[in-house]
Amino acid sequence: MSITPQTLSSIQKAGEAIEAARQALAHAVTEHAQRVMGAIKHNPTHPDNEKSLEDWKALTQLAREVETAEQKFRTIYFTAEQMVCKRFKSLRPSHISLQILKNLHGLRP
Repeated sequence: MSITPQTLSSIQKAGEAIEAARQALAHAVTEHAQRVMGAIKHNPTHPDNEKSLEDWKALTQLAREVETAEQKFRTIYFTAEQMVCKRFKSLRPSHISLQILKNLHGLRP
């Protein structure tokens, strides 16, 4: 079984989608935290504050899980990249990384 450059590109696109999800969740965590802090500042003893804080904790945990998935996906990508390099001996991993991953956040050749 071989991995083609096209397959590697598909893996890269999936990685970009994970990155977009991570960014969206990070933004949601920040926005929700601001709402919780505002609510607590406005009325510290309101019964809904505890539920809002629990929702924020759950959202934060979800964001951490997506971050972990993103880190694992980087490993998947680089493993696949090595397979492509073995098949196409003239390509070096850094050459492929620059071409395919130039827009993927956080990955360096």
